[in-house]
Amino acid sequence: MKTPPTKKGCGGCNIEAVNPDHRKMSPTNPILNVGLTFEEALKLRVAIDEALLRLNSYNRATKAGRERLLWIGVHLRDSTVTVSEGNPVREKPAFPPASATINPANSD
Repeated sequence: MKTPPTKKGCGGCNIEAVNPDHRKMSPTNPILNVGLTFEEALKLRVAIDEALLRLNSYNRATKAGRERLLWIGVHLRDSTVTVSEGNPVREKPAFPPASATINPANSD
């Protein structure tokens, strides 16, 4: 019997609002707030639950099992959020950059 193909992603949802505008993001303003309606938040929860169940199926006693990650992608052009699980990126990005200074007086 042929096994069914496995999905690469776990699901996602649509974004209602983003604050601040992604074009205004900078090292001094590194936070992106994403607003979801109740129904879209439920879709996101289901997608996260599915990804966590997949992660839980791996043997966590092995290095490969412990290193699997839950990935959340925010697609600003499409106004969507996607959830998947996968391998880590070997080079960790330095965010915020070491040269960035965050001034709490200027934060929203």
